[in-house]
Amino acid sequence: MSLLTEYIAHSRNESGARQTLEEHLTNVAALAAKFAEPFSQENAAEYVALAHDLGKAKASWQERLLRLEAGEKPEWDELKHDHKMAGAALVYATSKLAALVIAGHHGGIPDFSVMCEEVESGKWEESRREIQSLSQDFRTEKSLGSDYFQLMMLFSCLVDADSIDTGSHFGGRLVVPTLNTMDELFDKLLLVRLNGNSSEEVQDMRTAVRASCLEKASIKRGFFSLHAPTGSGKTISGGLWAAGHAVHSGLRRIVYVAPYRTIIDQTSDVYAGIFGDENVLPHHSTADFWTGSGEEEKLQRQLAENWDVPVVVTTSEQFFESLYSGRPGAARKLHNLVNSVIVVDEPQALPLHLLTPCMAALKALVSQFGCSVLFMSATVPTLQDSRLLGDVSVTNVLDEDFISARRVTVNIDRFRSCYWSDVSRFMSETSQSLAIANTKAGALRIYRGLPVMSRTYLSTWLCPAHRRKVVAKIKTLLQSGAKCHVASTQVIEAGVDLDFPDVLLREKAPLDSLLQAFGRCNRNGKGNGHCYVFSPAEGNALKDYEKAISVVNHLLYEKGLDAFASETLSTYYEMLYAISNLDSKEIMKHVENLNFETVRYGNDETEEGGFRLIANDQVHIIVEYGTAEQIAKLREAVEAIKMKVAAEEIPPRWAVRRLQNFVVSVYPSTFDKLGRAFPLALDHLFLNYYVWQGPDYNESTGLGDIIDSLSGKDED
Repeated sequence: MSLLTEYIAHSRNESGARQTLEEHLTNVAALAAKFAEPFSQENAAEYVALAHDLGKAKASWQERLLRLEAGEKPEWDELKHDHKMAGAALVYATSKLAALVIAGHHGGIPDFSVMCEEVESGKWEESRREIQSLSQDFRTEKSLGSDYFQLMMLFSCLVDADSIDTGSHFGGRLVVPTLNTMDELFDKLLLVRLNGNSSEEVQDMRTAVRASCLEKASIKRGFFSLHAPTGSGKTISGGLWAAGHAVHSGLRRIVYVAPYRTIIDQTSDVYAGIFGDENVLPHHSTADFWTGSGEEEKLQRQLAENWDVPVVVTTSEQFFESLYSGRPGAARKLHNLVNSVIVVDEPQALPLHLLTPCMAALKALVSQFGCSVLFMSATVPTLQDSRLLGDVSVTNVLDEDFISARRVTVNIDRFRSCYWSDVSRFMSETSQSLAIANTKAGALRIYRGLPVMSRTYLSTWLCPAHRRKVVAKIKTLLQSGAKCHVASTQVIEAGVDLDFPDVLLREKAPLDSLLQAFGRCNRNGKGNGHCYVFSPAEGNALKDYEKAISVVNHLLYEKGLDAFASETLSTYYEMLYAISNLDSKEIMKHVENLNFETVRYGNDETEEGGFRLIANDQVHIIVEYGTAEQIAKLREAVEAIKMKVAAEEIPPRWAVRRLQNFVVSVYPSTFDKLGRAFPLALDHLFLNYYVWQGPDYNESTGLGDIIDSLSGKDED
């Protein structure tokens, strides 16, 4: 590639040095090949890397770079200045799939058919001819794996290598310190003692779970299930299995995946306390390391981009949407999933309508990329459905006897067709109790009937910073034995380490939700453990629960089956899957056709969204909450965003991240009602973010009382 020394890939850095195209392509090719070696695609990675930026050799591109370097702002012309499609056109004749990967390295991988149509239209023929003499390497046919996930991994290797080399040229990369090996992490976990604040029976159960996890850690790679009761120490024992399995199987890292922010925060704190902060990366949309500019936070941001750390704790949304995004920023980290242990906590919380593509991604990671997957929950779903794992073998880490272990009794009859006030009145006669409602408004109605001095409300009408404070307060009250009456939504249901020893009430819901809720009662085995299912006279207000509740009615109320029996749970999932569409967005059809952009954004013709675990149509309302320092930092972020928006520039990422702890998200219908009721209360910041300037945010109910006062049905 000697001719490429005449061309510039990147403009002058702080030292005044430019990077030649030859240097950049050579560096990226070496890195990409190294990243792809664990899944035996190093030759393909090197091939696409050597071609990915050849379009920069166009005279028009070089001219624009020099003008930008001189401080000018030349107008963008796609045909003259787009370098990725020039590179794609160059390799198209020898490898259409390589062209697809190259075409996506800025902006995201397009649909295969769209890319082919664009290249074959002749639109990029002049660009191709201009650069075709630069190298002989792209004139012989090259074969790449045509599988969607193989291409995603190859794409990940390319965009990560590209970003690393570019960042290194401009001095933005930091040296990653030497982190602990899996053997060292495993040794640290072995030293952890089980929590002694529980009954002898619970202690024995936790000891047995731990022993079984150690025993089964040496089984060869594949799918595993840790189906254990709530309160059985799954976080520690599951981590012990994962670290031990990684050591025995030569795996590189542990990736812990959970559905809720509360679980992520709690688990990352536990693991950081055991392994050390430097070995654990909590990665979700509100991770605090995005808010500062220090060296440590810069390193954390760098690690979050490609997950090059021994233990990653992340959300289901971040994990699965990265696998299906096809965008450079989201895909960079994917190659570091190869040869990893993936712990999927609370898998029953994955949305039914995307279960098939979620399981397809996990199957690909196990069968093609050397991973092992552990499903971990008290209510692990039946996954052998033909639309999920099919006949793939799943190894149970525990014997079936563990699944039926229970520390509560359940009454499903006492509160049939009751009023909200019935629940409040019953709770008021107890010392400590929790009621979980299906909707935020329902929880608020229970809350209003509770004793004023001991009541607590918890829902997403409180911003995340507020919710964390409330959970900490509840934990303190429970541990001290003080009066504590909590009205909550499902936000408290799974993964929150709270123990109401005597009384818990749960509105009728899907069976897995009921069992998860019961797990908040008598976790340590020292209380009476009385649980009740209540059914408001006004009926279920959540349409999404209708199918699941119909199955619960059949199994528990008509047939009288035991809710805790493993056979009941298996039958529940089988019946629910039979009446549900597990791939309602037809993701797998688009995966088969390599329709990356359609998977990412959806189909414009049908207006169906792409692969989204959480609907993105909510509006985010920024509220002021917390200490004077927290509010000052929030205002700083808001002002920084306003300045950039006014200048028609992209808001700073640190500022957008900082907002997330102070956001109450509502659906458009609720947002419209707020706008009509309080015309001057919502100050548009950017995109779908608004600053709340209406009635004061309430220390007890957040925006709950305000939203609940609006006319019409609760948004839940």
